Amino acid sequence: MLEYINHAKLNGEDTFILAQATSPFIRSVDIDRALDQLDKSNASSLLSCVLTKRFFWDNNGTPINYDFNMRPRRQDFDGMYMENGAFYINKVANIINYQNRLTKPITIFEMPEYSAVDIDEETDWIVAESLMNNLLLKGDGFA
Repeated sequence: MLEYINHAKLNGEDTFILAQATSPFIRSVDIDRALDQLDKSNASSLLSCVLTKRFFWDNNGTPINYDFNMRPRRQDFDGMYMENGAFYINKVANIINYQNRLTKPITIFEMPEYSAVDIDEETDWIVAESLMNNLLLKGDGFA
């Protein structure tokens, strides 16, 4: 990002959107809504996330986001936000000053859980393609 910003000689007040090419479920409407959300918030930057109702453990066998002695049903669990890596939005000046795509305060733009599919491996492509075909059949805005 910094290399591009310097090469393009972007203005510090410009809004920079980093959209990840490996996230196939970004729609233009998501970007539009995220920009609107950031504009209406008191935040400096925004990242896209999915609300997941999964239970996480660390490599020491310790639960991270719940008490295993009182495990809630997933449908009763508030869940937690997970970066889906789809996109990040910030002002160019913030990116330059902090050398980071995010600066506090940060707001979260929630996307559907299926948008967490990220194409990094060959099998990811198969999953994404199957999901895309299913969404197209349902008419979920991917035509």
